[in-house]
Amino acid sequence: MTQFSRFSCYIIGNDDITLQCATVILEKKHQLLGIISRAEKIITWCKSHSIPHLDCVNKLKPANKQFDFLFSIANGEILSPEVLQYPRFYAINYHNSPLPKYAGLYATSWAIYHHEQLHAITWHIMQDKIDTGDILEQNWFAIEEEETALSLNLKCYEQAYQSFNLLVDKLARKELSIFPQSLHGRS
Repeated sequence: MTQFSRFSCYIIGNDDITLQCATVILEKKHQLLGIISRAEKIITWCKSHSIPHLDCVNKLKPANKQFDFLFSIANGEILSPEVLQYPRFYAINYHNSPLPKYAGLYATSWAIYHHEQLHAITWHIMQDKIDTGDILEQNWFAIEEEETALSLNLKCYEQAYQSFNLLVDKLARKELSIFPQSLHGRS
């Protein structure tokens, strides 16, 4: 049986999926050291759960470096190379596309525009260049004929939540399968 170890982390993000993933961290008894966000609902959630809140990533000083992971979940801010080095292990990003395809913004709109039949969400290690890091988890699912960007984004959030549960367990067991992105197919 593989040993399970607790880890420490920060989360940066501004949406409901940010809070859903924060809840997963707490339910699995990992140490959530704080959430970095400007969203009022996240600030309120942090207060009600006694979780420290930072309003900007610049307040995450190098002196606070002693944590394992930084999760970027529905975060629109580009993190500096310095911040990506803060965690002991990885800075991990959620992206609503099948990376390397549809990197960057509006991934679901592009998928619909190109009449894709399948889509995916990706959890990947963050690097200096946006959306290029090694893939940790990728979940594929169907795009329905009448899909909209809104409905596809909601599916992405559902998939992100489900796969985050698996990712957290793999991180705790140190059983990651890491796949380098082939940037040949990047769009």
